[in-house]
Amino acid sequence: MKTLHILSAIIFSVISMNLFAGHEKTAHGARSSGLSYADVCIRDFWALRNNQAGLAWLDKPAAGIYFENRFGLEELNFQSIGMAYPLSFGTVGLTADYYGSSSYNETTAGLAYAMKLHENLSAGIQIDYLSTYIDLDRYSQSSAVTFELGLLYGVSDEIWVGAHFYNPLEQSMESQAYETIPSVFSMGLLFEVGEKIIVSTEAEKTTAKKASYHLGIEYELLEKTFARIGVSTGQSLFSFGFETRISSLSLQLASSMHHTLGFSPMASLIYNF
Repeated sequence: MKTLHILSAIIFSVISMNLFAGHEKTAHGARSSGLSYADVCIRDFWALRNNQAGLAWLDKPAAGIYFENRFGLEELNFQSIGMAYPLSFGTVGLTADYYGSSSYNETTAGLAYAMKLHENLSAGIQIDYLSTYIDLDRYSQSSAVTFELGLLYGVSDEIWVGAHFYNPLEQSMESQAYETIPSVFSMGLLFEVGEKIIVSTEAEKTTAKKASYHLGIEYELLEKTFARIGVSTGQSLFSFGFETRISSLSLQLASSMHHTLGFSPMASLIYNF
């Protein structure tokens, strides 16, 4: 039985590395997912992982959880928990991620800081500790430390420009198996069309991969109730999502569709203190 579990882990890890390279940047939050990951200009709680510069615009402490079931496979589940706390000198945040199963998994812990450099300009940085575990005699656990950088600029009240660098120095895992963690550069534009519509765009380039392009639209159906759709040239071609806010609690639901592997449902819960 153990051999079967190990074999399954290897198969799923191969699938994972083809679709999401080991410790590649992963979008967080069902809002981002509903927008087909066009999130580099979004100023919300999950900027904690999508573009830390967006944290500088938070005005209340917040905590959140995120869950993603990739293609309906338990071995590819992704989970994240985090918190952000605005202070007089900027916003600090903590996150922890877990992806995989007991036979193969990746964990990440991050410490973020963001601040406003000017009235319409913010910057953010995050230090990440990455760890990979495989239940094999020859290869058990490896780790690395890397960082992320982000910038966000408001051209006007309606137009925002954002950029984010993940692992810019291409750090490698410390293990018997030499594994370079991919670098990811993202840049995007966000347009607020009237009071109810947001259009978010993003271009993303990952080491050794073609650039991907993302477009998402958010519409406020009712007060504190939102619908989202998105398209992408990456692995997930289409996505949609929904959010409702009740007092200090936000519930976000979304799903993306891969052209061969099917749907990946996501959910996130955010509490503003």
